[in-house]
Amino acid sequence: LEWIKSEGGDVDSVRIAGGPGGVGVFCARDVPRGVPFFQCPVRCVMRASDVKGARRGDADDDAFVAALDALVVDDEPIDDRVRLQLHLLNERARGSRSKWAPYIRSLPGRELVGNLPVSWACEEDPDELLCGLFDTHMFRKAHEDKSWLNKLSGALLEDPRNFPADAFGPDLLLWAHAMYWSRAIWLKLPGGGFSSASNDGKTDCLVPLLDSCNHAWRSRHDTGRGAIGYSLVAG
Repeated sequence: LEWIKSEGGDVDSVRIAGGPGGVGVFCARDVPRGVPFFQCPVRCVMRASDVKGARRGDADDDAFVAALDALVVDDEPIDDRVRLQLHLLNERARGSRSKWAPYIRSLPGRELVGNLPVSWACEEDPDELLCGLFDTHMFRKAHEDKSWLNKLSGALLEDPRNFPADAFGPDLLLWAHAMYWSRAIWLKLPGGGFSSASNDGKTDCLVPLLDSCNHAWRSRHDTGRGAIGYSLVAG
């Protein structure tokens, strides 16, 4: 909260606490319907376009962007969803030098990975949960994701200078995959950046605080673009 506030965000109406869905963001006071109860500045948002095109002249940044541009899996360049996941891992490896360090420290650890079907290993243990889903869409999707992540891991191993194993190893790829698929939010931001068939200028983002809201599926909340960034509006 202090980091977002120091960047110009409005977090006075929220608190971080435990709830039925785990640790999340909650209102600290009553907020009328239609009124934003927090705002996250655009500069705090992580997106694939952060690691695209012209950089700020840092040699390590330039080398990482060039390595992402050159990365190919199954004879195809990576899309922006994968670029965002690798961006997250790169900033995680930078530690306190990363401008997103406060946000990354707030993310769940590897315990989240165990809740995702992609981490369930049916072929190694017949009692694993995934075997109970045999021949379902979830089973096929989990195996498809596993296969692709293994191919991505192999491609990264070919460039240990830019993708060292201690920062981009298989376990960490699985963690970044879990962070992306459980937290990414589709928003329209300046510069776009999501390589989707719709080509509507929207991009998948990791948005501090907004991605920690454990809302009910019938919630009437809304997201909006304010003067400083993105806001969550009471419904």
